[in-house]
Amino acid sequence: MVTGGMVMRRRSSFKPGRMVVARYGTRQVSGVVTGMRAGRVAVNIEIPGADEEIHVLLREDELETA
Repeated sequence: MVTGGMVMRRRSSFKPGRMVVARYGTRQVSGVVTGMRAGRVAVNIEIPGADEEIHVLLREDELETA
């Protein structure tokens, strides 16, 4: 009989509401963490020069705290 194992989840240091910096092409952009989804960090990023935001999922190694 096969039994299920415990899934270990890492604690993310990127908590909701925290400002982060990410690379967007050749630019660095800032955004706000909104949560975790599918093992990635969900971030709202404001597009410089535009009046809009985009919602992206990024790996933790793609982010730095601001």
